[in-house]
Amino acid sequence: MVGLWQTEEEVQSEISSVKAVKQKLQQIKFRKFVLQQEYDDPSVFRFSKMIKKQFPVSVLMKLNVYKLIIILEHAIKVIDIFYEMI
Repeated sequence: MVGLWQTEEEVQSEISSVKAVKQKLQQIKFRKFVLQQEYDDPSVFRFSKMIKKQFPVSVLMKLNVYKLIIILEHAIKVIDIFYEMI
């Protein structure tokens, strides 16, 4: 597994190559606890048994990691704009 997945392409590639659910969930846990990344909808960081029965973990992971990547990219753009104004 390549460290932090930072693009949609990396998510797509890694999610299909990693078979163990725990390894896939490490990506979300790393973003939550190490990077302390936040998201308006806290369910991005949770995978209940009920949800896992309705959708494969790989699908949930893709959606949730995509959300986190997009919010992080947006934050970086805002910071860049701020520094350009200074």
